[in-house]
Amino acid sequence: MRRGIAIKLQSARQYVDFFLGLDMGDVRLLDFIHNERMALKQRLKYKDVDHKAIDCAISVLETLAKEIKNDGENIVIARHASN
Repeated sequence: MRRGIAIKLQSARQYVDFFLGLDMGDVRLLDFIHNERMALKQRLKYKDVDHKAIDCAISVLETLAKEIKNDGENIVIARHASN
């Protein structure tokens, strides 16, 4: 994850677009979400970060993960992608 990028992503659409823009090949969106969530939780340990923004980003990621488990990755990508 690029330092600080994920904190600025505050919506499902932004995360899906960011993921698609990375063009990560065979990496699934759910795996990307889990990795981002873990990285953000690690950042919560630092005092000099915006905890509110990180909590919001984690909440968005958790919601996306639930949507993927319920509806499937392709449907979630189609629902939230900008194009």
